Amino acid sequence: MTDEKSDRRTQVDEKNSGPSKRSPKATVSKKKGADDDVLTLREFFEKSDVRVSAFVKALNRNKIERFKSEDVSSATEIADRLDPDAARLLSLVVQPVQSPAVKKWINDEVARRLKAQFPDCFELSDPRAYRTFKAVVSKLDPQKKSDENWLGLVVNWAVNGKGLTEEEVLKACHKYLFPEANDESSQKKKPAQYVRSQILSGRVNVLKLAAATADLLDHRIEKARDEQFHAQRKSVELQEKLENANRRIAELEAQFKTAQSEAERAADEIGALNQKMEEERLHTGHNLSEVQAVQQTLIGERLRPLIEDAVDALEMTPPVPGTALRRIKSSLKLINEVLK
Repeated sequence: MTDEKSDRRTQVDEKNSGPSKRSPKATVSKKKGADDDVLTLREFFEKSDVRVSAFVKALNRNKIERFKSEDVSSATEIADRLDPDAARLLSLVVQPVQSPAVKKWINDEVARRLKAQFPDCFELSDPRAYRTFKAVVSKLDPQKKSDENWLGLVVNWAVNGKGLTEEEVLKACHKYLFPEANDESSQKKKPAQYVRSQILSGRVNVLKLAAATADLLDHRIEKARDEQFHAQRKSVELQEKLENANRRIAELEAQFKTAQSEAERAADEIGALNQKMEEERLHTGHNLSEVQAVQQTLIGERLRPLIEDAVDALEMTPPVPGTALRRIKSSLKLINEVLK
């Protein structure tokens, strides 16, 4: 009897498996009929029964690279009204397979929704957005289910849009995830107890997450240690360079002082030489004046009369050359006396 029942089950399974073999044809015919595909953001937010995966597949299948501007504007208005808790938007954000059109639109839309929901948290002077992220998380209520959507959006915005690390995100979310951690009277599990209980549950997905998180933290800690080691070594190198530079500066300052002293001494010597040259110039000028005076006396008072007498003796009628000769010889004698 047992064998007959199993045979009957096998026959039923074979009958049931018959249509499934033809299902690819049905799927193909459905792909060809793309009239039912939702290809706009407006329709996606209006039709809540449209699955996110189907929407993304339709966009990729129809090769939609970018949403039209009018569709984006229309969807913005509709999303604020029909998706007030951002659940629909979050489902697009966390979709594992994305379309180019969604990728180009999603980050700006997430930022817009967050700024509209938490206007007081966004700071212009916060380029990495860590303070903004912490401020948004602090506004969330762990007891409100809808705030989980905003948490998912702000986490994706911070990591994908602003480049915050996983450690920064987890640290900022700590009080939200474990509000009882600082309450000694709370009977709820503290973070360490929670991690231990989850690991002891033996669930594979939980163990995978815990192992991946541990590996990530180990990698970051090792990276931080390497960076610290390199920073310390760089600091030592810079310290050595600074000491060498200070020694060189001290040497140059000593050389400068020596050169300055030598320059001052040379300046004094040059000043003394200039003064001496000026004195000699004045003395030489005085001597020249005396020489000129002597020459004037010699020529004017002694030579001129002798030469004039010689000239007169030669011009007389008849000339008296003997007198002229004696006067010329007297002039030559006088010149020789002066030149001695």
